[in-house]
Amino acid sequence: MLRRIVVIAVFLALFGMIAQFAIRPKSVSPRGRSSQEDVRQDDPARIRVSVLVQDENAAPLISARVRLFSGDPAAELVTDPAGRCETVLRLPPTLVRVTFFHLGSDGREAVGVGESREFERHGLDWLVTVRVALSRDVAVVCSIVAETGTPLRGCRVRMTRLVNETEVGMPIESEPSDENGTALFKGMTPRGIYTVAVWSPRYFSDPERVSAAESPSYVRVVAREFPKVRGRVVDATGRPIPHAAVVFQVTVSASESTRAESVTDENGDFEFRITEDGDATISAIAPGLQTTSNKIGVVLIHGRSTSTVVSMASAAPGRLVRAQAVPPEGVSPKDVRIWLTKIVSDADDPEERVRIAVADGGEFSFELRRGDRYMLILQAPGCTSVTIRDLNSDTDIPKEFVLQRRK
Repeated sequence: MLRRIVVIAVFLALFGMIAQFAIRPKSVSPRGRSSQEDVRQDDPARIRVSVLVQDENAAPLISARVRLFSGDPAAELVTDPAGRCETVLRLPPTLVRVTFFHLGSDGREAVGVGESREFERHGLDWLVTVRVALSRDVAVVCSIVAETGTPLRGCRVRMTRLVNETEVGMPIESEPSDENGTALFKGMTPRGIYTVAVWSPRYFSDPERVSAAESPSYVRVVAREFPKVRGRVVDATGRPIPHAAVVFQVTVSASESTRAESVTDENGDFEFRITEDGDATISAIAPGLQTTSNKIGVVLIHGRSTSTVVSMASAAPGRLVRAQAVPPEGVSPKDVRIWLTKIVSDADDPEERVRIAVADGGEFSFELRRGDRYMLILQAPGCTSVTIRDLNSDTDIPKEFVLQRRK
């Protein structure tokens, strides 16, 4: 019994010591002083440095990152809602450097850096104010309208930076304009100067100048339709030639030209848009008829539309080939593209490249003139191309061309 009493007494004594240690009040700085003030009380030679960070309009910058350089390793701080922060240093500061980044709820960024070596000294209290010039990204809103003032939907806009009145860098392209004719560019350089221009398959515009001085900045762009060359291909009797291949070529300079290709409709009609200034030529190619070219003359992108008639005479008899394209299941015969190229050298330089029309059932036809060499190419989405080289009027040509899916 005595042993049990002794064990209980020892246990109670130990428990009391532990409880006394656990609930002992912590030391608190007099009058609620911070730990930094306690350090200064222990070492009066330490310096308290206060930093105020503001933007160019003297508004405080919150959560700016501050680095204070002195003889010690750099102190890193973050500003409070008043744009302030402070610390205690052993050695006088020599430089304060600030970096700031903020992403607003509207998706706009504000970025800036600043530094200062100018400190106000009040005994051991030093104060420095750092002004940070912010770069806020700017949005540019383009309003695209026709010459009548109607908003244009589906137009893309190209924007290019101007430096000293010279376009620099690659142009950037907007998404297609919405139903209100609006196209938007984000993240433009503040106070940057740009040119914007509409360039789409149907419309174009002259460059408009815009200054990204504020966000958003607005610019109105008046677009117009490209002028056109319309025409009809007929034979010597005036009968329209359907499915004739037509080539529209514009010579821009001695070393530059543009080329577009099309096929006449059931009425022998064709149409091309004029997208460059230069001398234009229309060429028509059809089985059993002589290849014919018409000189249109000078066409201008800011000019008017024009029209022409291409009259084709009968050619010397050649071999008319009729065949059928057989694509795999799931691919329409109308999706098959067939090209016939006339070869004029061993290097396979094309002189005439004709796109052959394909009927709904995959039937097509072409003519091989005697003494000429050709190359035939069949292509379809997701299929391996079929190519027959060195064709001539005596070549044995299959009645069906079967296309296989690409592995």
